[in-house]
Amino acid sequence: MPEPKTLEAPEAPAPPMTRTQKQRDDLAYVMSALRGEQRERDDEAGEPAPEDINDEPAVAAPRPTIIDAPADDGIGVPDWFRMNGPFPADVQPGTTVIFLRFPVALTGDPKRGERQCAARPLTVALEKFARSRAQDGDAYTLTIELTKAMICVADGAPANHFAKGPGSVNHFWQEIGPKCRDLLIGMFSKLNRVDAKERADFLSNCVAVRTVA
Repeated sequence: MPEPKTLEAPEAPAPPMTRTQKQRDDLAYVMSALRGEQRERDDEAGEPAPEDINDEPAVAAPRPTIIDAPADDGIGVPDWFRMNGPFPADVQPGTTVIFLRFPVALTGDPKRGERQCAARPLTVALEKFARSRAQDGDAYTLTIELTKAMICVADGAPANHFAKGPGSVNHFWQEIGPKCRDLLIGMFSKLNRVDAKERADFLSNCVAVRTVA
């Protein structure tokens, strides 16, 4: 008689990085904010001028991979993100991290190829660090330092805010060029500052002035 087959139990799924409802809400807020920024950029582009319209039938160009990527559960590091080792230990599991890739055409140094980084939420300690780096500069200088403080991985290496070499945030910031710096600053502003609608809603619905008896 043939030997009975032994059924192997399936591997247990990896523990999710978004364990709590708050962490899932944080992730949803980040994705909503970034999609809103993209919609605003699309609206600013406007309609093409008549002279820019080609009457000949055109073959639709493939959309960028980052947009065509299948939807996932928002857990873990994206497949396209390069890491030269483990993720920085000071980024705790459950943290909502934003992974970014900058195409060669947008970078300031094309011979270095595509550039990538990961950004984490600002903590009080990171804000304090950024303010010390700004050295009482103007608001734009502070915004730059706050944006740089969010970077936790630069081109596959843990971020180094103090020296040159792999992961050097200062070198990364200089080399990615003005377009990529503008995208990073825009991401910081969208995620960390309230817009006019949010401010108006807060003042209208979340503030009560009363006389204490």
